[in-house]
Amino acid sequence: PVRMPQLRQGNSLGQMSTESRSDDGQINPGRFYGDLASWWPLISPVADYAEEAEFVVSLLVAHTPTVHEVLELGSGGGHVAFHLRDRFSLTLTDVSEAMLNQSRTLNPQCRHVADDMRTLRMGATFDAVFIHDAIDYMLTIDDLRAALTTAFVHLHPGGVAVIIPDATVETFEPSQDHGGTDGDNGSVRFLEWTHPPSPIDGVVETDYVFALRDHGEHAGTKRGLRVVQETHKTGLFTRATWIDLFAEVGFRVERIVEETNENRVGRDVFVATRPGNSPGLSPGLNVALLPDVSFAERGERLDELIGKRVRLRLATTVDAPRVVEIRSTPEVRRRWMGNDLYAEFLDDIASDELTLLMIEDEHGRVIGAIQWDSENDSMYAHARMDLYVDPAVHGQGYGTDAVRTLATHLIDRLGHHRVVIDPAADNAAAIRCYGAVGFRPVGVMRRYELGPDGTWHDGLLMDLLPEDLVRPPPT
Repeated sequence: PVRMPQLRQGNSLGQMSTESRSDDGQINPGRFYGDLASWWPLISPVADYAEEAEFVVSLLVAHTPTVHEVLELGSGGGHVAFHLRDRFSLTLTDVSEAMLNQSRTLNPQCRHVADDMRTLRMGATFDAVFIHDAIDYMLTIDDLRAALTTAFVHLHPGGVAVIIPDATVETFEPSQDHGGTDGDNGSVRFLEWTHPPSPIDGVVETDYVFALRDHGEHAGTKRGLRVVQETHKTGLFTRATWIDLFAEVGFRVERIVEETNENRVGRDVFVATRPGNSPGLSPGLNVALLPDVSFAERGERLDELIGKRVRLRLATTVDAPRVVEIRSTPEVRRRWMGNDLYAEFLDDIASDELTLLMIEDEHGRVIGAIQWDSENDSMYAHARMDLYVDPAVHGQGYGTDAVRTLATHLIDRLGHHRVVIDPAADNAAAIRCYGAVGFRPVGVMRRYELGPDGTWHDGLLMDLLPEDLVRPPPT
């Protein structure tokens, strides 16, 4: 049997008709992935996914390090997972609870989580992330960036993401199709029209008509036949856009062509690796940079920095809610004031002068942020840094490791001869943290900073020279 190309097995965003999102931004799965989910085995039978699932298996088993734990985003009714579950330990996620219920019946040994692939944060990392054609429900570049970021943050360093959209701009063709199957309790027939992308926003509309006949209570009567029409909207992006977004998020990506015996052109498949070491963060510094560039460019070409306990990566817009959450805690807000924390964060990541990095713990959870910039006047050249950490993890060594990891990068890789930091003079915990890395107090800056109480407070200038840097002991 041949899987109908436009019938998507999962739906991270829900049914994408014009009524798919409520006023409060919540996703409405719609009928296709809602009350009609029980018909999915007849609409798109599980056997139809065997060949492409085997292709996915071939990509995962070829990856080094070995893949055991796999997270699937937009898993829908679990029809691909059915063919993967005996090879890997699977965690399956989808926004549609009705589709997940179908998958729970089909794949009882798998873990199931109801959530949106754009915002899911499980606080855990995996050997691999797989996204099938549910990725097509990303309508905008922001949606797609958010989904790719979710994949990235749920991967171990060295882990792999396999993502298979139904089409890119280069492979898309309008189409018409039909199909359907019979089962013990009912029959389905459907018609499908996929139209050219909108010239305004590039969104593709696909019209479906489903004829559903119930063989149970109403068999043989007109009441046993229902006809349902829905229109789905899906995103369509160029190969270059995909590649650029992978790089922006932090991936190294390769595009390959799907191998298939079906009567269709093989799809573009993106195999993306999260740079860094394999699971278990290695001590010291592991920096991935693109080929040598000028001094001024190097900070913008950073992929990641890995320390003894933390990973530092470039901040993205997806991090905004977590950053606002941390900065809204009383302990952090006392030191990091601001009126519109969300807008301030967006300004920071858009800045050409500031490099803002998220601090992740060993489990991939964002626990803070660290930033740096530099004075490029050749007579006074030096780097500056600052950071905040979630009070929930204060005193556990994450801040010290983040400061040491960034300072090592600034000195060893970017060639700075001096790094400065300026905590409040009464912030004893921060001063101890910086001193543990080798920063030395230079002097008190009187009435340096306006505090939340409306009065001026002293700051302490501390600096670090290369010979002062306290490096972690070798292991």
